[in-house]
Amino acid sequence: TLEILPDTRFIVFHGGEHESPSVRLTGRVRFTAPEAMSILKPKVRLEGKRKIGWWYMGGIGTGEVTDKRVFWNQEQRLGIESSHKVKAGILEWPFEFELAPSMPESVEGLKETYIVYHLHASVSRPGWNAKDLQAQEHIRIVRTLGQDSMEMTRSRVNADIWANKISYSISIPSDAVVFGTSITADVELSPIKKGLRLGKIELRLIETTIKRIQASEVPDVRVDRTKTEESEVAKADMDFPEHSRITYDDETVDNPTLADEMYKFKATLPLPKSLNVCRQDVDSHQINITHRFKLMVNIHNPEGHTSQLVCRLPVKLFISPNLPVDERNEVMGNVMPGLSDESLNNAETTLVAPPEYGRHMLDQIYSDIDPAGYMSRAGSVPGTPGGLYAQSRRTSHENLASLNGMANGLINGDVVNGHVNSSSSSPPPNHGSATPSSDENAAPAAVYDMSTLTRVPSYGAALRTPTGSMTPYTAGPPSYVEATSRPPTPPEAVLQRPSRAHLVSRRSSGASSQQTAVPVGFGAGRRGERTSFHDDGEARLRALRAART
Repeated sequence: TLEILPDTRFIVFHGGEHESPSVRLTGRVRFTAPEAMSILKPKVRLEGKRKIGWWYMGGIGTGEVTDKRVFWNQEQRLGIESSHKVKAGILEWPFEFELAPSMPESVEGLKETYIVYHLHASVSRPGWNAKDLQAQEHIRIVRTLGQDSMEMTRSRVNADIWANKISYSISIPSDAVVFGTSITADVELSPIKKGLRLGKIELRLIETTIKRIQASEVPDVRVDRTKTEESEVAKADMDFPEHSRITYDDETVDNPTLADEMYKFKATLPLPKSLNVCRQDVDSHQINITHRFKLMVNIHNPEGHTSQLVCRLPVKLFISPNLPVDERNEVMGNVMPGLSDESLNNAETTLVAPPEYGRHMLDQIYSDIDPAGYMSRAGSVPGTPGGLYAQSRRTSHENLASLNGMANGLINGDVVNGHVNSSSSSPPPNHGSATPSSDENAAPAAVYDMSTLTRVPSYGAALRTPTGSMTPYTAGPPSYVEATSRPPTPPEAVLQRPSRAHLVSRRSSGASSQQTAVPVGFGAGRRGERTSFHDDGEARLRALRAART
């Protein structure tokens, strides 16, 4: 016998084809030989089939438009390709396929239209009248929400005044819904016209399918063909909840409030749990499936006729790995039992943000810090740096030389008026090796308020802080206000004029002359003072100019 044992039959692409990474499909092909026999050419193949078709009405009859082809074929050889003999027992070959993110997802449950994937394994047997062994396994490829898709999901709201009769606001928390759960809408209704009576609430889910056949792919079709189908895949009715009227504490029958009449309630539409009834949203070149949530409110007018308020909101159904689909195209049990449909939808469509600065889970605690109150699973080890001598990582660009002096000053008690007495402080430790902590040279842990130290400025506060500002030394770590405040203006320094260079010409014994740049300081002496050689040079320069003229 021959079996295909994939590690998973449920392949998930997170995001669109330009966002999702490639996924590996791995597994084993198991061959069970009842006796010793000869085999050859063991192989496994991943095949993707697509069929798009529909019926149309002609002048005197009906016809069918069909496009059926194999669009994906990936083969892998297993073991020895030539004929060889194997012993009785079990023989397994591992396989691995790399699936490109551009592969279309599986579409199943539609009539005359599908996209399916199968694994085919075969082992040939040499000899006359020997039957080859073959096996087939179904693989489902789904495309769930990625990070970019989560950023685009948003709540949908439809609010307006309809026909001067009723004011309404109908909203859903997110337009992305997990397949097999439910859609819950928040409804607010406020009648404006007197004598109106609100009736039954109707909920519907409309599925729109667009099929395309390109003329370049089908030789019998001259132009591109398109077929649009619309169907109602889910429905639910509920009586109008009269108890949902908004009331106030001091409101009674004898003393009514002057507020407008308003009803506020939730309406839930359960979704089908089978792909044979409803499909997920699909966006490919040949098949496009979309959904719309439809809510209708029957309004009984005082004249006797019935009106209907209709609200439509677009939704996107996607298959979640936490609620997979089995081989019968039905939703399996929830991977996270006890979780409601609303909670599952909220968890699947919420973008996971980075953790807060103070909520670290696996950070290593330093030796000299009390681990009480820290959310960390990695405890302190003897190799960790200790106390105020703790340095950043080797690749850090921080300049912590000033902190070393501060640490020495704190340990030796040589801090005077917020400054370190450098004459009595010990030299900084060696950065290349960790300094073990001890009771003699470690600062007491009670000095630190860790809730204040872990507070960081906001982005706007960091931009307002001037570049290069330094917090003055104090007896303890700086506070949040001191770290983000602008430092005091330094005292005005005495500015000195820059020195100026003059060219001095000196005649040598030959015909050539030599020029030397001599700086003359203007800050130390008075402006009128000149040196003798400088006066000599200016006189000669005036003489040369007079001779040229």
